[in-house]
Amino acid sequence: MKAFWFVFLTSLQNNFVYRANFFITHLRRLLAFLTPLFVWLSVFAHQTTVYHYSLNQLLTYIFGAMILQTLIFNSHTYELGSLINNGDLSLLLLKPISISLYFLSQDLADKALNAFMLLLEIGLLLLFIHLPFHLPSLGLVLVWFLPLFILASLLYFALGFLFGLVGFWSRDVWAPRFLFLVFLEFATGALFPLDMLPKTWQIWLPFTPFPYLLFYPLKLFLGQLERPFFYLAMAFFWLLVLALLDLFIWHRGMRRYEAEGR
Repeated sequence: MKAFWFVFLTSLQNNFVYRANFFITHLRRLLAFLTPLFVWLSVFAHQTTVYHYSLNQLLTYIFGAMILQTLIFNSHTYELGSLINNGDLSLLLLKPISISLYFLSQDLADKALNAFMLLLEIGLLLLFIHLPFHLPSLGLVLVWFLPLFILASLLYFALGFLFGLVGFWSRDVWAPRFLFLVFLEFATGALFPLDMLPKTWQIWLPFTPFPYLLFYPLKLFLGQLERPFFYLAMAFFWLLVLALLDLFIWHRGMRRYEAEGR
């Protein structure tokens, strides 16, 4: 546990090494939200509902997607492939902390900092733009949304770790990850709610891990998700599957690891 907190605090401090880059990144994220905001505001200028979403529901979804992307789609596991290829993984293997906990502690530090910055960004945005948001009950948030959010964060971590393990077999670890991130933008509902897709697409969506990262947590937040326990159970199932798959591939990869450069 001591090693976990040491990595957590070190990662937190590293975010402020390049302060200009840090603040420009957060400013870019704030500006990126304004584009879909004005697009949907123009759409609702001529109608009251779009795909059974009211204006406040859709704005809450878009705003929530931006927040969850910032908190969930943020992981240091992208470094794993490079560490494997250049042999620096050997240095981590010597540390008194497991590889998964090492990356998880870094991720938690980033999420804590991003959560703090989001409070400032949201306050700044609401200061200049008054938007009608849909707010759920506190009980719904604590009992269902928060557990699903935690599972979504762990799911993304497991997926990121899985793609990092590609480094055991390939020198090119960035291209597959980039394509995967592009796919996630669509499959998780980051661009638009997935129930705007044709019905045939929606049949098999609950049986894939991707909607549990953004779409279902946001639908739950909006109070539009029936049987929330089913979605919690499915998210936990996919987390278990991915964790076992990560463990299996990790052991297979370590058999061929040669620590080149070290």
